[in-house]
Amino acid sequence: MMREEIGESRQKWHLWRRRYDLFKLEDEEKEEYEQFGMIDAPFLSFEFPVNNESGEVIGSVDRNWVGLGRELFTDTGVYIIRMDPGSFAGLGDQYPAVAGPLTLDQRAILLGNAISVDFDYFSRHSRGFGDLIIYINVSNKMK
Repeated sequence: MMREEIGESRQKWHLWRRRYDLFKLEDEEKEEYEQFGMIDAPFLSFEFPVNNESGEVIGSVDRNWVGLGRELFTDTGVYIIRMDPGSFAGLGDQYPAVAGPLTLDQRAILLGNAISVDFDYFSRHSRGFGDLIIYINVSNKMK
């Protein structure tokens, strides 16, 4: 089985923000990585824009709201992954400065990051604050 590493998506811990750094492997022999993007999303965000070093948006991972019943009782999500400037058409208010496009390797790293975002914040097995809030609300109603 052949394995080729092309980059990394590293989560940066923060108490209330959702942060990731995206790196592309530049030199395999020296294992040198170059950062091409960063995500710094607020608490409970469903939008994860990827900014380059100039602060321009080069891509994004957005989770769509699919309804209260589906959000509470299933572990499924609908995502939009934007990888080129054309995919931001009509979203100038949300994303005023857009750059790009991403290379093929950068797109693959962003796809991996989308899986990480889902796993870290939205899947049932991540057991974030959402389950705790639901439990507290149910407990208060039973008293």
